[in-house]
Amino acid sequence: MLVATVRKRIAVVGGGIAGLVTAWLLDSTHEVVLFERNNRLGGHAHTVDGGFDLAAQFVSPAVQPTYWRLAHDVLGMKMERMRNTAALNDPRRLLDSVQPYRTPMAAAALGAMMAAGLTNRTWDMTVDEFVSRRLGWLPAATRNDVVLPWIAAFGNCVIPIALETSAMAALAFILRAATLTSLTYYNAVDGLGAIADRLMITDVRLSTEITEVTRSPQGFHVGAEVFDVLVLAVPASVARKLLTGVLDRDLSGFQEIRATMAIHADPIYMPARRRDWRAFNAVRTGEHCEASIWYGGLRGTDEQIFKSWTTFRDKQPSEVIAAAEYWHPVITPETIRAQKRLEAAQGRDDLWFAGSWTNDVDSQESAVVSAVRIGQRLGGRTF
Repeated sequence: MLVATVRKRIAVVGGGIAGLVTAWLLDSTHEVVLFERNNRLGGHAHTVDGGFDLAAQFVSPAVQPTYWRLAHDVLGMKMERMRNTAALNDPRRLLDSVQPYRTPMAAAALGAMMAAGLTNRTWDMTVDEFVSRRLGWLPAATRNDVVLPWIAAFGNCVIPIALETSAMAALAFILRAATLTSLTYYNAVDGLGAIADRLMITDVRLSTEITEVTRSPQGFHVGAEVFDVLVLAVPASVARKLLTGVLDRDLSGFQEIRATMAIHADPIYMPARRRDWRAFNAVRTGEHCEASIWYGGLRGTDEQIFKSWTTFRDKQPSEVIAAAEYWHPVITPETIRAQKRLEAAQGRDDLWFAGSWTNDVDSQESAVVSAVRIGQRLGGRTF
């Protein structure tokens, strides 16, 4: 492991969780400046009025051990256990985690999917190939109406794109939870956005969008300042633009998809009967399968507040408390290969990349792990 011994001036571009953690880890050893184009830090850790998380929300000590250790053990964030119930509607009730509504064939199909994934762990196989080869014995209607929409609902919500993703990336959280003793998920009592305040460093530049980076023998020129080291904690597409004509890095193989989210009081996406509401309610419409999270179901209360994926909905909710747009990496087999190429180039010419797209699957865990790896290589604090 390479450990820096000389104090350096480091620019971290991007104030999402990856950039925040990177800056926080390095600030004890180096002079760090964090640039963020928005007027807030946190990126997908975005809490709005009422303590509702608009993007990233669930944390599992078993499935996301690094993120949990940072948030809960190191930063002391209070967590509350969530109740996990789920259903898939098409508009039929195809799958329900609560008896007596569970469809036997649907439950068998999801169980078979998990079993096949546990015994055939290959990141080079797409979901399309996985379903055809490992689940070909299932009725076509079950594969098309239950398995694929369910995978899409936990990913990018677009079934054709889900078919192209890496099967192991699509199933990662389900499979990792299946091999562990705890399936428990938690929410931060004050919202995940509170993590930004606890990771604050001295020099943060909010509302400062970096549109150009140049390089000279003196170092990286970011704005009017010069830095020894540059960390790009931004999406691959943004990093690609910033590096054009500066340094040659192969960032092919990385792609992103847009998602819009809303916190609202309108039960527009809930089943008609209140008794059929679940904590996680997925609805398939054509080639899309989007979900609504019912906070009352998560907390065991009558609270009528919902968080919904709204990118492809025919109708938008009313009584909107907050809404925002986010971009997520699409993890295909080519992405996995691109991640390996990127890892081999990390730190070359004092250039680093952080974010959930740089390793493993799209998650806050991946983002934090990317930051921890940079911190270790540059001699930052550890936890």
